[in-house]
This record gives sequence, structure tokens and C-alpha cells, in this order.
Amino acid sequence: MTVLKRFFICCIFSLFYVSAWGQAEIAYMAKNGDRDAQAMLGVILYNTKNCREAVYWFQKAADQGQTGAYYYLGECYRTGCGFAQNYQQAAVWYRKAAERDHAHGQISLSECYTQGRGVPQNNTQALYWMKRAANKGSADGQVGLATMYERGTGVPINKNLALHWYEKALSNEKDPELSKESIKRKIEGYESEGYTSLRDNINSNPTPQVTALWQGRWRSLLRAVMNSHAYKGQVIDKGNTHIRNGLGIIHWKREDDFHVGKWANNIQNGMGIHLAAPNLQISNCAKCCYYVGNWREGVKSGEGSCYDKNGNLLYTGKFANNKPIEKYPNTKAISSYKFECKEYKDGSKYLGETKNGRCHGIGFLINTDGSIWYGNWKDGRRNGNGIEIPYTGQSVTGRWAGNTYYNY
Repeated sequence: MTVLKRFFICCIFSLFYVSAWGQAEIAYMAKNGDRDAQAMLGVILYNTKNCREAVYWFQKAADQGQTGAYYYLGECYRTGCGFAQNYQQAAVWYRKAAERDHAHGQISLSECYTQGRGVPQNNTQALYWMKRAANKGSADGQVGLATMYERGTGVPINKNLALHWYEKALSNEKDPELSKESIKRKIEGYESEGYTSLRDNINSNPTPQVTALWQGRWRSLLRAVMNSHAYKGQVIDKGNTHIRNGLGIIHWKREDDFHVGKWANNIQNGMGIHLAAPNLQISNCAKCCYYVGNWREGVKSGEGSCYDKNGNLLYTGKFANNKPIEKYPNTKAISSYKFECKEYKDGSKYLGETKNGRCHGIGFLINTDGSIWYGNWKDGRRNGNGIEIPYTGQSVTGRWAGNTYYNY
């Protein structure tokens, strides 16, 4: 068994019992500089209220970058164990753990933002960090996120999403200590009131918008989501300048067209969706209003597909120097592939490629809380690399499989 696994087991069972021999072995390893053993020893001492010694070993482990020790130092500052109680310092250590993807660090930092303890009160940030924990698979994070949707903390009240996250927590086997009975009662109460889990909605075929509303509807939705911003997504800082780099969405307001996809040094570079301005077409592609494909240094290059204003596939094949290099339109274009705008029962909207009526290919989901998810879809589910861009706050990138989030 690895030291890291022993750390997690010890964190759980030290609440009840650790043999004298086992503690001696951990102490020996800790004194010899093993950072995980130092954190384990800190947990044992913390749970037996030996705060001064616990803090000493947590600090030793944290000095070596042990993420669990970051979280426990936050706990020590919050509770006044070994330190004078200091919510600001607690938030500092929770953030260090949260940024290293420690689920309980993310939950605790979210609670700091909700309560305004140690940081300015900010429900948007509270939602962001709770989502990180929930998407990581933390049952406590899933319950916390359900509660935020239930109460409207940082988002509009959404009982369907609350039900969805309660169901995720109930089926979560990572935390057997979680009280399942209270969650079951919550779920039963929502179901008796007629609410439907988002899980059911996302796996079903959403109802398409009628064609007459199609064009104007998604464009107004995107304008609202952008919230007066020209760009939302990943950036790198060069001096005082933000450079588009990674996944993101831009609205060129003068032309009124949108581009969602991968960027490098402020230029489209990689897979992306380009949505032409009203009554205009994608350059060098007759009747094409929606291009989905690869870009290289700002021009269409590599594999790509063109769709007309009604979402019908015109061309799929190779591009070079911003132009299709095969027959256009071509006979590869088949009716099972389209570019569509669809609406789910919970009010969220999908815009992107479909196959036989199901989300399939590249597309993005506009959620009812104003956030966007963009990436790869397969058979109606998020499947592959993607980015979640909140209405306000930081974006989350990662890999999804069957609608489940996995961090890179």
C-alpha cells in the first residue's frame, strides 16, 4: 500500500483508533521527512486535541507541498487549534488546498465566501468552488451544490438542478459516512412535487426550437450570457495585457458574429465553432452560416464542416488557406448530421452539431444560471475535453465522460 493511500485511510480511522505500533511507525517516517507521514501524524494529533504538536507537523508537511496539510492548517486557524482563531488565514490555507484540487478545501473556501468569513462575501465565488468540489466527485460538495440551487445562492433557484445533485450525492460511493437518509427525504419531497432530475433531461432528446425562432433566439441568448464582455475564457497575462490563450468564447460586436473554441496568442488556433453574423456567410463557403472545424493562426485549416442557415450540412472535408479544398458542396453531406439549437426541459439550451437528433460532435450548452459548457459530445452526452465558463468568475477545464467531470 502506498504512503498516500495510508494517509487517506489514517485520516478516516484515526478518528477512532490508531495502534501504538502504527502511530510509532508514522512518527518514525514523519521524523525522517516523509511529508505524507507528517500530515498523517498531524491528523492523529489534531483528532486527539493535541493542537500544538498537530500544527507543527502540518506546517512541516505543508512546507513540502502536501495538499492535505494545507487544508488542515486552514482548519486549525478556523477553530483556533494551535493558533489564535483567524478566519483570514484559514481562507488563505483553504485556497491553497482548493487550488490543488482538494475537495474539502474547495468546500471550506466556498463556505468562507458564503459567510463572508476571512474573505469578502461573494456568492459567485462560493458557487464556483462548490461546483469544483461537486464535479470532482465529492458527496459533500454535491450536497452543498444542491443546497445552493435549492436556496438560490449565487444562482437563480432551480429545484430540478437541486434534485439532480442530491441524486448524485445519494449514488456516490466515495463517502459512506454521508447521511443518506436526509438526502433520500429531500429527493422524495422534490419528486412528490413533480420536479424532474436534470440527469433525466440531459439523457433524453431535448425539444428543438422551431426554425422561425432559431436564429434570433440563440443569438440573444449568447449576447445575454456574454454580459457585455467581449471575451470569456482562458487567458495568459503579458504585462498589463490579457492574451486569449486556451478555450473561450468571443463576441465581435461590430460584426455581431461569435467564435467559440481554442485560442493561442489572441488568434483562433485549434477546434472551434464560428457563427456568422445575421444575413452574412462564412468566408469562401457559399451559403455557410456555421463552421465547425479546425483553425490554424486565424484561418480555417484541416478538417471542418459547413452548415447552412437552417443547420443542414453542406460540406465536410479538408480546408487550407481558409478555403475548402474538395468539391463544395460535397456528397459526404448527409441528412443525419445537422447544426441545431435545442432546448432541455430545465430551460438550458444546446447549440452545436447533432447526429440523428442527438447532441453529437462539437457544441455548447447554455445553462439557466448563465454559464456555458463547450466541448465534445457523443450520443447526447458531454464526452471529451471541455470548459465550463460561469456567468461571472473563473472557468473550469477538464475532461468529461458520459456527462461526468474528470480533472486533467
